[in-house]
Parts: sequence; structure tokens; C-alpha cells
Amino acid sequence: MRSKARGLESDDVARAKKTTLQALDSWLDEVRKLGIEGLVEKKNGAFYKRRVGILHFHEDEDGVYADVKVDGQWERVPINDLEGKRHVIQLLMRGYIAKPAAP
Repeated sequence: MRSKARGLESDDVARAKKTTLQALDSWLDEVRKLGIEGLVEKKNGAFYKRRVGILHFHEDEDGVYADVKVDGQWERVPINDLEGKRHVIQLLMRGYIAKPAAP
């Protein structure tokens, strides 16, 4: 399931506020514990794999969004419900967790 492109190139949403990120903290702990090799959280809610940004957050009057880098392109996913949060976790796992080699 891919989310709708939501104006990633526009300025219609601001970076998520500290209070918004604090409300997401238990879910962000799940992200932190995924086992993505080289994952660094440079500041609360801005995740990098080594030196490349892969996840950060925005908000507007409609809610909170995760911008996830998928195959080199940013995808904006609404995370106002459990389904959106699960989708972000799936994208991160598919894109950044090494798969075991086939026997």
C-alpha cells in the first residue's frame, strides 16, 4: 500500500513539533529497536542510516505525517492511526533491514 503523494515538494506542512514527537515516543521506540544497521537519530524524530536521512515527521491541521525514504524517493505517510504507523514500520523493514541469504 503506497500512500498518496502529498505535496512533498511544497511548503504546506511544517516539521513536527517537539510535543507531537513526544506523544509519538512509544511508537518511535519501536522504530529505534527495528535493528536497522547504522541507524542514528540525530535529533528527536530525525532518523538517518549512516549519513543519509530516511525518516522524519511533519504536521499540519489534518494530522501528522512520516516522510520515509523508499528506494531513494520520499514517501509521505499519514500516521494518525495504527494502520499508518504499521505501514511506516513495514516500509522501514522492507527497505533497511538486511534479509538473510537464501540457502
